[in-house]
Amino acid sequence: MSQIPKMRTPEQKSRKMLNEEMTLMGLEMAIKKEQFRIAKNPQPQFREIPVEKEITPVDSSENQDNEKGNNMLNSFLNKIGF
Repeated sequence: MSQIPKMRTPEQKSRKMLNEEMTLMGLEMAIKKEQFRIAKNPQPQFREIPVEKEITPVDSSENQDNEKGNNMLNSFLNKIGF
């Protein structure tokens, strides 16, 4: 079989060129939008803010309660085999 090459009409050529042009314009606009978005919303900069901490004395009764809790926890863990 002999193959007949497909010839494009001038109208088809201009339509294809127009499509390619529109694609390029769309890509250029997307790049410009992304650059604008980046310029508009820069990365947040973290600033260290000094925090003043209050040191409060610990009541000895709290320590005793804490020790009791630890003792109870340890005895429970021993009972279950840890």
